[in-house]
Amino acid sequence: NGYDFTVDWGDGSPEESYTLNPGVNTAHFIEHTYSSPGIYTVEIRGDFPRIYFNNSGDKEKILSVESWGEIVWDEMEFAFYGASNLVINALDSPDLTNVISLYSMFRDAASMNSSLNQWDVSGIENMAEMFYGASSFNQNLDNWETGNVEKMALMFRDATAFDRDIGMWDISNVLLMENMLSNSGLSVDNYDAILSGWSAQTVQSGITLG
Repeated sequence: NGYDFTVDWGDGSPEESYTLNPGVNTAHFIEHTYSSPGIYTVEIRGDFPRIYFNNSGDKEKILSVESWGEIVWDEMEFAFYGASNLVINALDSPDLTNVISLYSMFRDAASMNSSLNQWDVSGIENMAEMFYGASSFNQNLDNWETGNVEKMALMFRDATAFDRDIGMWDISNVLLMENMLSNSGLSVDNYDAILSGWSAQTVQSGITLG
């Protein structure tokens, strides 16, 4: 429920419409077959609250996000999980006003190394596994407001290129951090800077980092 949109497939075919789901347990899909292989720009307009590749389907066919547009997103969990060819070229930011979890959003998105520093994540509570296996990602995230985040476990696990100082992040409400940085590309200098920054905060007790 919550979907009511039109989609332009980028090949000159008529736009297709999807109206609200016809029933609680009724599957409703839009599929499109192109007449020839190539790269196409797909545009979606209307109510489209969630992207959900979740390591399945056409996860390797999405190459880029060119614009987030005016859509107000409701969910981002597993959005681009497994989208191994994805990059984010959009100069705008997604509207995450209604989103509380970015769990596994870019997990195993092995090509993704785009700047996300301008995103407003101040309402996010769960960032666990967000970049797990995103082996190219190494972008500055020092503008992120993380004061509401409670879960960061496995966030950069196997993000083997990630080497940034996130010691300025507010981790005062974080309850789960286990293996957050395990097998990331973190240098000794940046690891020291992170621990120094976090040590100046009042944090939850008994938290395992790994």
